[in-house]
Formats: sequence, structure tokens, C-alpha cells
Amino acid sequence: MTPTGTKPATFRLVAQTMQDLADMIGINRVNLSNSLNGNPTLDRLKQVADCLNVDLKDLFKETKKKGIEVFGVVRINEDVWIVDNFPTLEQVFNQVKSLQEKESK
Repeated sequence: MTPTGTKPATFRLVAQTMQDLADMIGINRVNLSNSLNGNPTLDRLKQVADCLNVDLKDLFKETKKKGIEVFGVVRINEDVWIVDNFPTLEQVFNQVKSLQEKESK
């Protein structure tokens, strides 16, 4: 929770991974993950907002939704996916399915 009592919005990474975001910022994925999971600096949050093409304030919207809410972090090999909607969940599922099919051949 933020000091104002709102949850930071999840990063809407439709077809992007944390690795993609780290590459856009110019740091490695582990550093990005550590900085976002810890206490991110204002500069780091601005970098993330710029890369995602959103206003900084959009990273801190309240997440009050009706109905089924989906949220999770999924790691597939080295790729980390933030899943906050059904289309992204479906993309992750399809990627895992594709990887399994390739391994079974």
C-alpha cells in the first residue's frame, strides 16, 4: 500500500515481460525487479511510466473492481509476466502450452 492507502497499479504488460521493460530502461531484469519490489525511487517510477506510456499517477490508481479479479506474477524460464487481466493470463497459458509442445517433440 502507498502512504495514501491506495495499491500501486500493476504494470500493464500486455505482450511485454519484465525483461522487455528492463531493456527499455537500460538495466538488467534483476535490478528492475529489486527496485520495484523494494522501495522504488521517483526516478525509477518515472522511467517505468515513460516506458509504459502512462502518467506517473497512473501507477498508483486504486484497484477497486467488481467481478472476478485476476492478479499474479508468473515466471516462465527467465521471463516474468505480471498478469492482471484475462487476455494476459491467456497469453501466458498459450506460451506455456507452446513450450510444452516444443519439448514433447
